[in-house]
Amino acid sequence: MNFWGSADKISCFPDCGCEFLDVSHIIIQPMAAYSSFFYWIAAFYLLKRHYQNKEVFHIWIGLLLILGLSSFLVHASWTRWAGAMDFASIVACLSFFLLIRFVKSYRAFWVFIYYILLFCMFYFMSGWPRIGLASSIFLGTLWELRERFGAKVIFDSYILKLVTLLLLSFSLFIIDELRILCDPHGWVHGHTIWHLGGALTIALYGDWRFKKPKITESSKV
Repeated sequence: MNFWGSADKISCFPDCGCEFLDVSHIIIQPMAAYSSFFYWIAAFYLLKRHYQNKEVFHIWIGLLLILGLSSFLVHASWTRWAGAMDFASIVACLSFFLLIRFVKSYRAFWVFIYYILLFCMFYFMSGWPRIGLASSIFLGTLWELRERFGAKVIFDSYILKLVTLLLLSFSLFIIDELRILCDPHGWVHGHTIWHLGGALTIALYGDWRFKKPKITESSKV
């Protein structure tokens, strides 16, 4: 029996993405699992650059660390609970600044409650609906950026480069899911590069976000 035992697996298992799933090992999908720690590298990079920042920063860093762990766990186990944790972490990170725009006190508590609600919701969702919901959150993130930094920020060259990087990385995720240019036993896969691109986008965005002044007092977080 596999290390992860008889725990419920994600609905696509054992046919999930390009990389071969070796159920005889503790880490079922090793390259995707180990590349998840790119998110930790992004978190530690931001900690070093902005350690003295405020509470909002440290809560977000905590979510990035959870994202790295949950991504590792889902690729290691392909269990249903790990999959729910992974998508909850992705959406929580994407929508974090949108959430705290409306939450002015006890932020850590409300982020925790929000995360638990996301986990419960994603536990009962699967496949493309999960991906669609997570992608739609991106629009809310753009709205929050516009409200906080002004309409011109959406067309800021730096932000456009980050969006391009994120979309290119996400396109490799989709290619991996569709098994285009797929080598199941290779060292590098679309999902691995998605983790790298996503982590790099987060690191560069966080660096920009936490050193850029807000434009209005009303947009304070």
